[in-house]
Amino acid sequence: MTRGMLFAGFLIVLAILAAGCTAPGTTPQPDDGNAAPVTASMNAAVNTSNIPLILTDDQWKMAYDCGWTKENISETAALFQDSCRVRTLVQDGWIIEGIGYDINYLGSRCRTSTHPDAPKDCDWCPDAGPTLSLRYHGIMTAEYMANMVTKIVTHYSTNLPEGAGSASYGDTDTIRYRNGTVLYVFRNCT
Repeated sequence: MTRGMLFAGFLIVLAILAAGCTAPGTTPQPDDGNAAPVTASMNAAVNTSNIPLILTDDQWKMAYDCGWTKENISETAALFQDSCRVRTLVQDGWIIEGIGYDINYLGSRCRTSTHPDAPKDCDWCPDAGPTLSLRYHGIMTAEYMANMVTKIVTHYSTNLPEGAGSASYGDTDTIRYRNGTVLYVFRNCT
C-alpha cells in the first residue's frame, strides 16, 4: 500500500468516527429518546394523544429546545380538552385541526420594541408554548395557547374570513361581516 492510500483510509475512518453511529435521518436524543424528535415527518409516530400534531420541523426544534417532550403531548392535549373555552367551541361546531407550537410574539418579554431592557440572549421559551388550532365552517380559524407551567389556556389568535371584523362587547368578542351578519360570538368562560 502506498502512503497516500493509507492516509485516505485514515481519513475515512476518522470521518466515520466523527459522524458517530447514527442512522441516516435520525437525531440523537440527549434524554434517551424521551423527547419528541425534531422532524415533522414523525408527528404521527410520537403522538400520544387523539389530537393530531401539526408541527413543522422548525416548530419541533423550538418545542424540543424549550423542553416539550413526548410526555408533554398527552398532557397538553388533556389541558386543551379540559379548557372551558375549547369545549365551548367544539360544542358550537368548531373542528379541532391539531396541536402546534409557537411563540407569543405580541406579549413576549423578549421583544425589544415592547421591552427595551430585554437582554440580547433573552430566553424565548417562557413566552412559547403548544397551540391548538380549530376551524369554523372551513372559513375561520382560531388558536389557543397552553401555558404548561400555569396550566392555563388562553386565546392566541383568530384568522377571520375576508369582509369580517371583530368587536368586543363586555366579556364577548363578536365576529361579524360588513353587512352586519354575525358569524360567531366568542364567549368567555367563568
